[in-house]
Amino acid sequence: MSAEYPIRKQEREDSLIDQLQARATNPESLEAVCRELGIESHLFNVFLAINIDLSHMFLGQGIMIPTMISSTPGGRQSILELKAGERVLTGVFVNGKTLALRYLTRETGESKVAPGDKYYEEWLSRSGNVLSTGFGKVETVDHSTGNASIRLTSSPRRLGIGDINLPDMDCECTAVVILWSLLCWADCDCKPAKTKKIG
Repeated sequence: MSAEYPIRKQEREDSLIDQLQARATNPESLEAVCRELGIESHLFNVFLAINIDLSHMFLGQGIMIPTMISSTPGGRQSILELKAGERVLTGVFVNGKTLALRYLTRETGESKVAPGDKYYEEWLSRSGNVLSTGFGKVETVDHSTGNASIRLTSSPRRLGIGDINLPDMDCECTAVVILWSLLCWADCDCKPAKTKKIG
């Protein structure tokens, strides 16, 4: 399975490029065609990229490039300003082997985010496969500084990425939020997932 994943991913990339070449008629048409194909561009700030370790998700070490908080097309809202049900792409993780997108959705709460409000975290591969999901509650938040912390319980899935001999994991994470979520990473304590007995 692990050997097949890069091949499938490369085939998808080649297919998208082929579709772009077939449908785009000039430079100005590229953005509209990408939008039609469901591969809209995003506004990333490479100067604020940070090193992170996602070994607990079987992805290893790499860099996290944040999606800029901006009203400019391709930007996003602060997770501290989301309404219940709203979802944003907070950033993208990249290394020499893979690329993963991190989304956060505010699940509960009214008006300003407050301790106890719930969030849902998703890590997706570029092809849309779910790498990890997590649920958690806001522990602390300071709207004047944009700092907050969210306690998350997550369950990373291998999906053919990384060392297939590693066990699935159950993780307890504290997501650290600074600058109104422009930068957001998690410190995790992970243990091998418990296997369910059959019968």
